[in-house]
Amino acid sequence: MFEFFRSSHHRTSRLAVAVLAFAFMPVAASAQVSEPERTSQIRSLSRAVGVKLKQAQVDAERAAPSAIKARLDAARAKLLTPDASKFIGGKPTFVVGHTSALASPERRRTGLIIAPDAVAKIPEQNRKTAIDLAREIKVTGALQSRAPGAFRSVRGGATPASTVTEGPGNRWGCTPDLAAFDWREKGAVSKVKDQNPCGSCWAHAAIAALEGSHFLTNGAALVGSEQQMLDCSKAGSCQGGFYQEAWDKLQGYGTADATTYPYTKVDGQCQWAKPTPYHWAAWGWVNEADPYAISPISTIKAQLCRRGPLATAMVAGTDHFDGYRGGVLNEITDAALDHAVTIVGWDDTKKAWLVKNSWGEGWGEKGYVWIAYGANKIGSWTAWVQARQAVTLDDDCTSFSPDAVKLSQRGGR
Repeated sequence: MFEFFRSSHHRTSRLAVAVLAFAFMPVAASAQVSEPERTSQIRSLSRAVGVKLKQAQVDAERAAPSAIKARLDAARAKLLTPDASKFIGGKPTFVVGHTSALASPERRRTGLIIAPDAVAKIPEQNRKTAIDLAREIKVTGALQSRAPGAFRSVRGGATPASTVTEGPGNRWGCTPDLAAFDWREKGAVSKVKDQNPCGSCWAHAAIAALEGSHFLTNGAALVGSEQQMLDCSKAGSCQGGFYQEAWDKLQGYGTADATTYPYTKVDGQCQWAKPTPYHWAAWGWVNEADPYAISPISTIKAQLCRRGPLATAMVAGTDHFDGYRGGVLNEITDAALDHAVTIVGWDDTKKAWLVKNSWGEGWGEKGYVWIAYGANKIGSWTAWVQARQAVTLDDDCTSFSPDAVKLSQRGGR
């Protein structure tokens, strides 16, 4: 594990700014319990939490290797006799079971690496965000007015310039005072993807946030290409990276659709010949003053409504996260940030964020997890991205043919 610490006058005296790229947790050293004992533990935990494991998950655990059973036995023992200081609210509110992440160590890769200079670059990034948004207001204003010399004809109209700073999310019925909200129900979230065995969580979080913003801005679904971001952004690799670096380095270049640039799960050579029609005008931190700190609940809600799904950092390298199968994950941990995910909603009854992971549907609740507000350091380095409106110009342009060119000499030139 590699960590870099930086002195700060902010809330924390030091900050971990580079993190564990891969979360491989050792097998817990404990005696394996008998099948009747295991069945009893599963039932006891389900009753305590109010979440029942599916029979298919129970059957998969029974057929699993002894090492996986031992890990789950140890995890359940901690949940059934919890240390109150390790859980928000003093006791666990989730269950564990057999998952794809436990089935194969290579499927537990994360890949978040926060750059050592990330904190130092915050003021510069905040200024850049303001400039980029101001520039986009001019562009969208020109599109809206179809000013002479700008864009004469744009099919489908233009996004009002005011939504660039206000965000288009509220037009979809999202307001921070709602008790619960889920961007999946609006169509802003693509299906759960599987990053593994590549440590590209950073690319998946960057694309997931862009997919959401594209939907909010254009009213159309997008399935973006994590592979294009992996190959072309130079913001990371299968050994890890950071979503903010990917947005920085590909801004102006755009990204591709997954159908034209599919995910291969390995590092590849950038295919610049592939079309990249999906662009973003800006990106920014949800908590501009202290993005490395856990952002306030109200601030995250407000930005979820303004900007759509948000990329964020968290701690995933725990046995409980690997085996999460339902309920509200409410761990308290001092471990370093190691994973990038996407917040897509909230529920105040659960007091939790709805989070999209990138480990496939064989983990969690079909690839999703409810994480208690503040648990596992969720909400650190939370960021949004503003997609540009897709426009189609219908100007009547004369086609050019080299055969129609005549070269002549005039006045010695």
